[in-house]
Amino acid sequence: MKKEKRIKYICLMLFFAVIFSLNNFAAAEPPYDTITQLKSEAFVLMDGDTGQVLLERNMNGRIYPASTTKVMTAMLSLEKGSLTDIITMSYDAVFSVGRDTSHIALDENEQLTLEHALYGLAICSANDAANGIAELIGGSMPEFARQMTMKAKELGAVNTNFANAHGLHDDNHYTTVYDMALIMSAAVKIPEFTKIFSTVSYTMPPTNKQPESRPFNRKNSLIEGPDKYDGIIAEKTGWTGDAGFTYTAAAKRNGRTLVVVIKSPSESVRWEETAILFDYGFNEFTPLSYNPAEFGKDKYVIGGTDGSEIYAKLIPDGDFNCLIPKSLNKNQLNH
Repeated sequence: MKKEKRIKYICLMLFFAVIFSLNNFAAAEPPYDTITQLKSEAFVLMDGDTGQVLLERNMNGRIYPASTTKVMTAMLSLEKGSLTDIITMSYDAVFSVGRDTSHIALDENEQLTLEHALYGLAICSANDAANGIAELIGGSMPEFARQMTMKAKELGAVNTNFANAHGLHDDNHYTTVYDMALIMSAAVKIPEFTKIFSTVSYTMPPTNKQPESRPFNRKNSLIEGPDKYDGIIAEKTGWTGDAGFTYTAAAKRNGRTLVVVIKSPSESVRWEETAILFDYGFNEFTPLSYNPAEFGKDKYVIGGTDGSEIYAKLIPDGDFNCLIPKSLNKNQLNH
């Protein structure tokens, strides 16, 4: 590696090391006991704009995502396809998932648009729609799963492997709550995604195989109902016997977007503790900004391969923004 490239690389690593230290510092001591008593096996609370982790438990431990998988399915299809693209359901797309799982009763050779399939995916968690999307975008279900994994790694979700587009159990289909938070943070930057994944009800029109309209209605939700949480802009539930109760949601208040991913022992705990995490993020943190001049350090000494010293200057490209606990201020961080 050439010297100037090596310096640039090391400076970049130092910059992210500083961000990582702020993540840990901000998440180190929750201000009230409720947080430490959460029952969920794994969770992460992330700033959706910067990727900063505000609070976590077992965030890099492997989990099965169940139907939260469909966040990636939708995001990838929106990036690669058009809402007006026509899906023709194959035999395998329809019947490789059981009718005892979530579906919208699609049939072999039935045609629907990608938009209709995405609403079925988001609102009804339709596994048959997920398979149809996979074949449309990837050409085959295995190829689409491979593309999902590649996209995850591009986003920094390096501990994730997708084996299918729907999330039904496969030992080789896994992720972490941290990886899923990265994926959700990217997905909610797509307007069509947030529109679809926050819609409460939708009516799919008749198709070549079904003369009646299909009504879709969201259930088990923080968007509305007894567990409603104000500010949710997108969500996806998941459950299998192996995965347990999984959930990911993004909420926005006063210009701040937060993402929660959680694996809980029950549905009621999933709702309660997601709300606690969002409250913590919105109520206990304040934004902090550094401009390049005050954040840069003049000299970092980097050892050369020949034993010589190489000096590098670390200056971020633009302002550096993060969240810190309200009990702290910039001077305390600077010292």
